[in-house]
Amino acid sequence: MLKFSKFSVTINNDNRNYLINTLSQAVIELDTKHYEIVKRSIESNDLSFFTNDEIVLLSSNQFIVDESFSELSFLKLKYNENIYSSSELETLILEPTLSCNFACKYCFEKSHRMDICERSDYFEALANHVRNSFSVGRRIHFNLFGGEPLLKWNEFKKFFTEICKYENYYSSITTNGYLFTNESIDELIELGKCKYIQITLDGPKSIHDSIRYEKQAEGSYDKLVNVIKQLSKIKNSNAELTIIVRINLLNISIDDFSKILDSFSEEEINNLELLIRPVFNTDSFHDNNLKCINELSKYYEIALKRGAKISKNTSLYQHCEGDGYYQNIHILPDLSIRKCVIDLGYNPTIFGKMDINGEFELDYKNIVEWYKNSPFDDEKCKNCICLPLCCGGCPLYYRKKEKRQCLPKNMLLESLIY
Repeated sequence: MLKFSKFSVTINNDNRNYLINTLSQAVIELDTKHYEIVKRSIESNDLSFFTNDEIVLLSSNQFIVDESFSELSFLKLKYNENIYSSSELETLILEPTLSCNFACKYCFEKSHRMDICERSDYFEALANHVRNSFSVGRRIHFNLFGGEPLLKWNEFKKFFTEICKYENYYSSITTNGYLFTNESIDELIELGKCKYIQITLDGPKSIHDSIRYEKQAEGSYDKLVNVIKQLSKIKNSNAELTIIVRINLLNISIDDFSKILDSFSEEEINNLELLIRPVFNTDSFHDNNLKCINELSKYYEIALKRGAKISKNTSLYQHCEGDGYYQNIHILPDLSIRKCVIDLGYNPTIFGKMDINGEFELDYKNIVEWYKNSPFDDEKCKNCICLPLCCGGCPLYYRKKEKRQCLPKNMLLESLIY
């Protein structure tokens, strides 16, 4: 016998009707007639409204499932696999420096830069760890982060030159982009096997330059736009490269957003993925931001009409990398290992340290406490249709507050549409 999935739901968004399954993340757009039929069928759990072909379509996308299948148990299994299964892919978020050439007012790291010292043997220890991982058949994703990672480009270049004989790695970078040169871009792609490059814009030129500026110079907007244009040209001949432009919404209007897109040609926009996010308050930044996360659909619609792609969270069965196994970790300048760096003053995020031989010395007390946030111990979470999308919410928030930070349901559901 078949039944409607507990994670199937109908929504109306901008006068368009959708059937969504949050577990499979399948989406079907419906006309008004079928929208009413599906709504009625879900409410009554009566499948007699559908033809055999429609039943096959709904089953193949997990909108309907066998009544003996426990979706919650399946989701719990997948959630736990992310934590406890030793994956062949190791993600190392590399932060050899917290220093930055920019002075962005909302930076969550700036108040802790003097607290964490830079180790001169950082890349030596990293190289030793990498050799150990490659020797047991692991693949590695190097995520270059910071601070500003390009401040350490010479060290990264030397590191990638030493390990480029290995095939089992690729890299990504989150950078302000200001220090990029044509040469360093080519080296990053060739030596670092870089597949993802993320650069942030904080609004059109007048707004961006008042927020995101180089410490010893004026605004950075024009230079960053030129860097993104150069990356777009490279994308034309490198299909594996993904260019992500993060657009921060700190009181940014729809008109402001459109002006950012006006800086690029249609072809350039087609080569970009836009990651659109409001700026949140942190322990070091507090501002009255009128833009909230449940308003994103308005910006998504403009971006899609202009030909851009929307960058989505590709992590299944976890809220963020903070939920995953310790092989997905940040390595800070002092070789400490952290699961999250949003609040560097909060020591329970420290999972241990890496020694000069590249071995992890783990703090199991902090690790055990961190993973006490399972949403499957929470009745509200278990009965929430958005559980497969948020997986209990921010693990750092739960660790600090011992309660959950629920995101707006409409925002989570609409994220699947775009």
